[in-house]
Amino acid sequence: MTAPPPPLAPAPEPGPATPVDVRPEDYYRVAQEFRDGQNAVMQTYRTLDNRLRELTGAAGHDEPAQKFDASYTPAVRAIFSGFVRLHELLGGIARGLAESAENHRRADAESAGSDPGGGFPPLWPDTCPAAAEPPAVLGDGDTNLLATISDWVVPYYPSGDVARMHELAAAFAATRDGVQAIADDLHAQLLSLAANNVAEDLDALEEFWQRVAVKDSALLTSLPAACAAVANSCGDYASRWSTPATRSATSSKKPALNSLRPPVSVS
Repeated sequence: MTAPPPPLAPAPEPGPATPVDVRPEDYYRVAQEFRDGQNAVMQTYRTLDNRLRELTGAAGHDEPAQKFDASYTPAVRAIFSGFVRLHELLGGIARGLAESAENHRRADAESAGSDPGGGFPPLWPDTCPAAAEPPAVLGDGDTNLLATISDWVVPYYPSGDVARMHELAAAFAATRDGVQAIADDLHAQLLSLAANNVAEDLDALEEFWQRVAVKDSALLTSLPAACAAVANSCGDYASRWSTPATRSATSSKKPALNSLRPPVSVS
């Protein structure tokens, strides 16, 4: 009688779809970079808020200023809200990368059959306060004595402060550059992580980063664009009153400022 064939060996456990080649310390280093990026976002936000408070009332108080404010304040409010969301976003990525670093370290230890200890501590990024209400752009405007006298003599003499409006424009331009620099640096950190590691969670992270940082509607793209739009609007508004000819022309007619409205939304 023929002996029965030996039972088949059990099928091997399916491995990951993507071969794994991971250095957990790389994950943790990039997690710390994202935490630093989150702190840089908060500093950029506070710098802008403080500068706008120093320039409160720069647009003046006349009808053109009222029209400008109707679009300026909602745009700045959206920018402030965008900073809060960006702060939360980068903190979440930092925390997730730190957790991934520890998970990969534990997986390596289990594979080796021993855990040498020395795990990565979790990161608990700061919580951002609620967005502040933008400082008022309406106010006294140009308080120079000559401007005050001119306003008495010429009823429609514009009340905006040209120099301070240009300073507002510069503040938003600097903010745009600051946010863009943060985004560029963090993208470089992710590229370095992907260059040295291969894992499925990196593929998921890359897909997520494309949604929040690369596409036109992404937060890290739309926030610098919103700052640039407000900077341009402030500069255009100031330039409208920067020459004597323009100022004297307002004595008979106030210009429409629809073209100066910053139609900005921060996704």
